Amino acid sequence: MYACKVKINTTRDSAWERFGSDNVQVEEREGCVLLEDASGTELFGWETSEWLVLSRGEELVYAYYDENLNAEFLHIRGGVCLREYREYDGQVDTDQGEDPDTSVSSWSDVADYIDEHMA
Repeated sequence: MYACKVKINTTRDSAWERFGSDNVQVEEREGCVLLEDASGTELFGWETSEWLVLSRGEELVYAYYDENLNAEFLHIRGGVCLREYREYDGQVDTDQGEDPDTSVSSWSDVADYIDEHMA
């Protein structure tokens, strides 16, 4: 099992233009857009610089986890990456930044964040 989601403060059309594919579902939610990667591979592994470009200065949260203890979490606001967390095969690869809105510091925190804020 895996979960791969993006929450971005933009319009549905703008989100589709940036992220749309056969594997990405786009849904409007409470003033933002929620995208879900149905394949689990479309959005996984992108560099932070790519996410910053795709955010276009809008607030964006990207979260991914799978049963192999891989997890990625990015929170971008105002063109700045506030929090970047990446864990692969249970080993922390990247743990940078501070985000007053989230306390992600492990694979399970990413899973909990998705369940609480992106379900």
